[in-house]
Amino acid sequence: MSAESEDNSRRVIDQGKCGKEVQFTYYSDGTMEIYGSGDMTDYDFDIIGDRFYNATPWKVYPNDIKHVSIGEGVTSIGSCSFTMCKSLESVSIPGSVKWIGFLAFSDCSSLKEITIPGSVIDIGTKAFWGCTGLVKVVIPDSVMKIGEAAFFANNLERFTGTYPGITDDGFMLLSPDGKTAIACAERTLREEIVIPDSVRSVLGYAFCLCKNTRSVKFPPEIRHIGDKAFLHCSLGTVNLPKGVDMGKSVFDENVDIAWE
Repeated sequence: MSAESEDNSRRVIDQGKCGKEVQFTYYSDGTMEIYGSGDMTDYDFDIIGDRFYNATPWKVYPNDIKHVSIGEGVTSIGSCSFTMCKSLESVSIPGSVKWIGFLAFSDCSSLKEITIPGSVIDIGTKAFWGCTGLVKVVIPDSVMKIGEAAFFANNLERFTGTYPGITDDGFMLLSPDGKTAIACAERTLREEIVIPDSVRSVLGYAFCLCKNTRSVKFPPEIRHIGDKAFLHCSLGTVNLPKGVDMGKSVFDENVDIAWE
């Protein structure tokens, strides 16, 4: 291939700012480069009818972005930055990033794996929501907070990494202190879910869509179960200690709750 044809295959399509000192360049081969220093902008979104809209500078290319490379010096990935980028296949996150924002990569259905660097301390609510192609996530022990539904509706086989909240079998994601159940992998495989004795709270959507799950065992000290935490499972009767605070639509309507 000639130098001229190589240049023609990687033309600059768009560029601009996406933070106070952060810029982007989007190329014709579907690559997005984010570079500079400091935080990316947190973007808003709206849903009109059946269409999703956000305010990113690259909002007209959601189905064309295939690769995102974030440069060293960028410290956050802004809210809604790559929401609905359904052709996004890979993301390179540098060791300078500390925060991954709300809905940052939600509905990126072509994203198959993600390695979170050891600099990240906060993974935002719904950050990887609806990434249905996601099969591998590596989470480091630097992470101190993972938001509700951060890994909901994916095809993860197991969680991996040095993060202390990963259960021994890789099935469940807990908070670092073990008191909150956040998410699960293997959503279609487990017939029984046993919540660890340390858990006091289950976040919303944590076990939603575990369609083959017929039994859940809760610890005696459970205090709160969030919205839709066990919706669309195959549960019959659930035993719960009295006084548990319940969110909205925690279980399917036909589930019987036996208070102990």
